Amino acid sequence: GPSPSPSDRPSTTPSVNPSRRPSTAPSTIPSSSPSNSPSASPSLSPSTSPTSAPSFIPSLAPSSSPSLSPSSSPSSIPSLLPTSIPSSSPSQEPTSLPSDMPSLAPSVPPSDVPSSVPTPCPPCPASTLIIDEITDESACSADYMSFPISVIEHVKETDCVRFAVNQTWASPNATRTYMNFTDCDTINTRCEKREAVQFDGQIGEYRAKCVDGFATIDVFIQDTVTFSANDNVFIPDLCFPKATPAGFRCLWSFKIACDCPNPNCIFDGFCSSDRDCCSQSCVDNQCSM
Repeated sequence: GPSPSPSDRPSTTPSVNPSRRPSTAPSTIPSSSPSNSPSASPSLSPSTSPTSAPSFIPSLAPSSSPSLSPSSSPSSIPSLLPTSIPSSSPSQEPTSLPSDMPSLAPSVPPSDVPSSVPTPCPPCPASTLIIDEITDESACSADYMSFPISVIEHVKETDCVRFAVNQTWASPNATRTYMNFTDCDTINTRCEKREAVQFDGQIGEYRAKCVDGFATIDVFIQDTVTFSANDNVFIPDLCFPKATPAGFRCLWSFKIACDCPNPNCIFDGFCSSDRDCCSQSCVDNQCSM
């Protein structure tokens, strides 16, 4: 049975039965099995391995190494250092500083403030580019029967326009046609010759360089049936390397604006003028074909 009074010093071997109340000081070596209830005060040194369940209250100091698995809920204050891998979901509040690298995908709602760098302007819709005829109306005795030039594409990267020209002057065909413009690839003057192009047939598709905001195209037509001997415009040597009978030559010049007339144009909706519409007319305050 137990002693009637405590010993002056600890025994060299453990008791057969446990004491009725806990010791006032901790043991020098750990128990072979866990106690039935927690200690009233913390251990003097940390455990060699983590516990199977989390603590009820946080530690007084941070751990020297990260946890083996993530926490079930976020911490109340931010970490001193960034994590090595990104989070699987976005933060609940925005960060105070921008990130060093761009996002992999754009944000869903638009930003509240404008960007410090403007967004590159996209190519203008071909149908919004304005084509002006700059021909001297008294230079020829005949004229085209329908507008001959159409823009196919605005190439923003090279600041060029791709356009097509139809032969709408001479019937049944035009003897010779010459397209004179600044070439998109070489940025030199280029002249393309075609012969016997039928009426309303396509003379060709070309790519002209924009110079000072415009691409200028000179169309020379030579035909002895449609034009008169008094139609005797000068054709550059680049287009016209050898002499032919004088007369029966006419010139039409066109200028294509390489900038969108209205970068904020709309394809469908309310409008106050044709300029508001990208490729339609403004009819009854609505953009329509």
